Amino acid sequence: MIERTIKEISEGVIGETLTWQVQMTDAEGRGHVHVFPQETLTWRAAEYGIDPADTDTLLDIILHEPFLPDLSTAEAAAADPAAHAGLTAVILGTKGATAEPVQLHNAPTTKAARDAHLLRIDNVKQTHRVQVPAGKGVKDPRTAIRGKRIDPGRVAELAGYVDAMKRQARGETAPTTTRSRPAMNPVPTPPEATDA
Repeated sequence: MIERTIKEISEGVIGETLTWQVQMTDAEGRGHVHVFPQETLTWRAAEYGIDPADTDTLLDIILHEPFLPDLSTAEAAAADPAAHAGLTAVILGTKGATAEPVQLHNAPTTKAARDAHLLRIDNVKQTHRVQVPAGKGVKDPRTAIRGKRIDPGRVAELAGYVDAMKRQARGETAPTTTRSRPAMNPVPTPPEATDA
């Protein structure tokens, strides 16, 4: 098993995107850094219907996602723990109906998408584990992320967008326009200068 322990979490900026930088070490003392947009927590809460106040769960998901298998391969789809648990979606294609593992884009419900994703995360922890340092008096590095409140209104906005994209993928609605998409990484911008 590959284990990595979180040592520090700090904020950063890449371009105009606010990021979290999670510094970890493995059992051999080698350093690893996982950098992701801060809004990823908001997106996971919206995509999977997870309480935005549950930052520990959201962070746990995000830090284990890089180790998930690519379900587009036949081998990974056949070994998928969610599919083995009965979480499959019937997909109509040119060759008829086929069953695929439930994923965010084909899930019949948010609950089904969440259950499938959490099963995969739990499964990947059998070979890869990201953990917080243990021991009396050890500071929990997740405090930095816990201190940043996720806006429930933004989560609701993004959840509506995700639902619209899933309906569109199933052919139930017209394509979304640029106008109907939420800002992906909203950053305040100064007003444009005018020649008045």
